[in-house]
Amino acid sequence: MFEFTQNLIRKNIFLYYFFRKIINSTLFLTLYRPELKIINRSKKKLSFLDIGSNDGIFVNSILLKFDNKYKKIYVIEPITYLYKNLKSVFKSNRKIKLFKLLASNKIRKEKIIIPYIKFFNLKFYLHGYASNNISAVLFDLKQYFSTNVINNRIKFKYETINTNLIDSLNVKVDFIKIIMAGCQYDILKGSEKTIKKNKPVIYLNQRSNKVEKFLKNFGYNKYIFQLETNTLVKVKAFSKEHHVVFFMTNKTYSELFI
Repeated sequence: MFEFTQNLIRKNIFLYYFFRKIINSTLFLTLYRPELKIINRSKKKLSFLDIGSNDGIFVNSILLKFDNKYKKIYVIEPITYLYKNLKSVFKSNRKIKLFKLLASNKIRKEKIIIPYIKFFNLKFYLHGYASNNISAVLFDLKQYFSTNVINNRIKFKYETINTNLIDSLNVKVDFIKIIMAGCQYDILKGSEKTIKKNKPVIYLNQRSNKVEKFLKNFGYNKYIFQLETNTLVKVKAFSKEHHVVFFMTNKTYSELFI
């Protein structure tokens, strides 16, 4: 229901912008990502890695609904004004550590593309669609907005960002969340040592055959969340209806979840 409502809101730029402003309210956090209920079934406290934190909704959701299930949250956010906001919001929480970087498989400088719409002298940034891949940005925008709106109303801001490998952070994690457009494979490739060592749960959207093959090499299986039973179900293949999915090894599943 939450996903359906959000998809409708996304079709109107101003409603979507307003929605992102209030999305960290208790009401929306309660409804956010029902599949994350599986965290409550964890046998131990988890260390999370939030890649592409945006306005911090994933972190806030963990703090609100799973406060007794986390021991550390590592937050990755490349966009300057979002990073500064997150730093201000979470500065008093010693269990949260922030990094300003674009996760990738190489160390370099890249430009991240941030769509926005201008209304008189005001700019409304659609940072939920931001990526370092213009094709991914346009693909996401086309899912919700007409060609006319994209061509005539939406503009793009470019910010040069330092990239880095997750492996270079030397963090021990149990759960990696990647909700970003078009760069999941590069992120995972730059996390290879971390994945080999920790075998964390991988939670992501927009998976590709390349991503699935990469994770299969480390013994990862595919899981979906079944809302009716509030359980994870192993599947051989994902369908188009599976917007966000889980990957984990048999060992991780048996060690973490009841």
